[in-house]
Amino acid sequence: MSRFVEVEGALINVDHIVSVQRHKNYTLSIFLDNGNVIKVDCACGHIWKAIAGRDFIVATAPCGGVSAAIDNEEGTRFYPVRQLGITGDGKVRPLCVQTDRVEFLDDWPGYKGMVHTAPPSDGPGL
Repeated sequence: MSRFVEVEGALINVDHIVSVQRHKNYTLSIFLDNGNVIKVDCACGHIWKAIAGRDFIVATAPCGGVSAAIDNEEGTRFYPVRQLGITGDGKVRPLCVQTDRVEFLDDWPGYKGMVHTAPPSDGPGL
């Protein structure tokens, strides 16, 4: 399945991107398979992530016993992670699917990582 990214008002199929070069002045050169080079002067961080597939989910996996640790003014809170998203850049990221939209928990302010939650015990010494 093809994936498209928006670059300066145009949609580019990432299957046609041969390479991307970052320059010191925070610009990008996007080399296409037809020989064209697109130079991007603004928002290259956003475009770089889009090309890499950071927010593009290619698969999901259910999980249990895992929580995301989020620091806020009241201390660290733990949010249960019920789904993991495997993204286009090969990362495994925690998903929040309890609301009406899907979010990556590692994008939340104060995200500290995922922790394994101990399974409940049935009694003392178990």
